[in-house]
Amino acid sequence: MRSQKEGESVEVYLLALEKLAKECDFKAVTAAVHQEECIRTAFIAGLNSHQIRQRLLEDTKSLTDTTKAATTLEQALRDSKHYNHRTNDEGHLAATDSGSVQEPIPISHVAAVQGRAQPQKGGDRHCGYCGYNP
Repeated sequence: MRSQKEGESVEVYLLALEKLAKECDFKAVTAAVHQEECIRTAFIAGLNSHQIRQRLLEDTKSLTDTTKAATTLEQALRDSKHYNHRTNDEGHLAATDSGSVQEPIPISHVAAVQGRAQPQKGGDRHCGYCGYNP
């Protein structure tokens, strides 16, 4: 069975599986449906990402829906690696983007943005999302 290669996108991996499937001898009236199911099964089983595989197995979907979901999840995982949130000793959320440390955001502001509390006003900096003024 063919597995996704390191660094290979889900789209390229799918194309390789589809090419291999053309050489298979699928039988009977439901050959096209059976072929799609086999490709979907092999595609999910051979994915490198456990997270993507787990999410795809949550629903029974067509090959097209599975491929779209896998591509979206792969991009989301790639994008999420750019963000890392940590809380510093003063109770502030220090957000990092691509390794650069930004000025800490008070936890009270994060709660306010999420609708759990009102931000405290003061100073001359402004949040681009809610107008928070520390």
